[in-house]
Amino acid sequence: MPLIKTVGEFEVSITEAYWAEMKAKGTDAQRMDLVLKCVTDPDGEEAPQGRHMDYHMYFTRQIVTGGKNKGKPLYEVSMRQCIELGMSEPFSPDKISELVGISCVLVTKEEEYEGEKRIKPQFLNPVRHRKMDPSEATSIWNALTGGKSVSAPTTGAKPAATQPAKSAEPEDDLPF
Repeated sequence: MPLIKTVGEFEVSITEAYWAEMKAKGTDAQRMDLVLKCVTDPDGEEAPQGRHMDYHMYFTRQIVTGGKNKGKPLYEVSMRQCIELGMSEPFSPDKISELVGISCVLVTKEEEYEGEKRIKPQFLNPVRHRKMDPSEATSIWNALTGGKSVSAPTTGAKPAATQPAKSAEPEDDLPF
C-alpha cells in the first residue's frame, strides 16, 4: 500500500491503533506515542488498496508553547483529541481500539528536514459530516414531514407575494 505523498486533506479510516515506546527526554521519563494508521479509500490502479500514513499522538509532560493549547501538557491535548475523534469518555489507554474504524480527515503538509522535503501529517480532525445510512435518512425525513408525502414546488411557480409587516404603533407626525 503506497504512502500519501501529496499535501492536502484526505478522508481516511483508522485501521490500526497501537502504543509505541518513546525514550526519556530530559526530566520527562514517562512518554508514549499513540500511532494511528490512516488509510484512504482505494484509488484506481495506482493504489487499489488505498494510500496510508501514520499519525502520531504524543503523550508526554512536555508543555505546548503556542496556539490554542499553549500552556497545556501534550498528554492532555492528545487525550482530548482522542475523545474528539470518537473514543468514549473518560479517556483510558486501554480503549484505543475504539478508534479503529473511525473516519476522519488527515491534513498533510510539506516540511524540510536535513535539506530534504517530505510530506508529513499535520492534523487529524473528526469528519465534519458523517455518512448516513439511507434508512436513517428516511427515519429523519419521516420525523421532519410527519410521515406525509411532500411534493417539491414546480419550477414555473412563482412564490406568493408577501406583505410588509405592519407596525403595532400608530404612525404620527410628531418629531420625537
